Amino acid sequence: MNDNKLKTAFFIIAVGFLYFSGVAAILYPMASNVLSLSTSRTAISDYVETVRAMPEEEKSQLWETAEKYNRDIADSNYSDGLERCLCDKDGLVCYVDVPDVSIYLPVYYGATDDNLVKGAALLENTSLPTGGKNTHCVISGHTGLPSAEMFTKLDQLTEGQVFYIHVLDRVLAYRAELISVVTPDKVELLRIAEDEDLCTLLTCTPYGINDKRLLVRGTRIPYEPETKKKPEAVPSGNDDAEANEALAAEIQGQLTIIILIAGVSVLIYAAGVIWLMITIRRLRYAEHLRK
Repeated sequence: MNDNKLKTAFFIIAVGFLYFSGVAAILYPMASNVLSLSTSRTAISDYVETVRAMPEEEKSQLWETAEKYNRDIADSNYSDGLERCLCDKDGLVCYVDVPDVSIYLPVYYGATDDNLVKGAALLENTSLPTGGKNTHCVISGHTGLPSAEMFTKLDQLTEGQVFYIHVLDRVLAYRAELISVVTPDKVELLRIAEDEDLCTLLTCTPYGINDKRLLVRGTRIPYEPETKKKPEAVPSGNDDAEANEALAAEIQGQLTIIILIAGVSVLIYAAGVIWLMITIRRLRYAEHLRK
């Protein structure tokens, strides 16, 4: 191989390395989000199966314990140990479902860094998700992570839209009635309100700056399965399958986009290499004729 061919090969390899590094940088957030969605789907599916296998007596006992905890914290009597009564072995308490903006996330107890990377988190010293008067469950999630959407689309939710909390074999429905942007020190809207049954979804805002907090506070309403927005593949009334199907569709859609971008990128690079080789041959042929 002569020097010209070596130089050409080196140039093609160098350009290819830079080109595909750029493509990889573009695809990385999407690929990471697919992994996050897959993790959420697995966690929710495992939770549903665990609840299905649980005896009714055990579920009733857990519910009563959680309601006792909620009564205690409403009276400012914090019961050490009871706060984790609804947790499974991984600390998962429930899962949150916001169908209008396609958010389906497992909810873990405690807003630790580890929990907020895996999904959403139930804030400590707030009510457990059982509903009832004098309860206020607060669920926090990240916005703008490079590796996962989490609560990034929460700012698209509008007043009047409904979100759901799935805990044990029950579904709690909350209508968004107050959407606020506050500074982190403003915690008044997170407190229990007398005789109210509330749930607040909390995330950082604005996107990329995150110096304020977006609060979407919902008031409990009767759960009506027939009116709930569901993926087409899920029959009405089948709540267990909904998150699984929605997440599966989201994963499939993003994988399709990733494959299309990768495929088009390869074709563009291949076309560029072919064009370059043809151009070089023409130049060399023209040079040969001049000689």
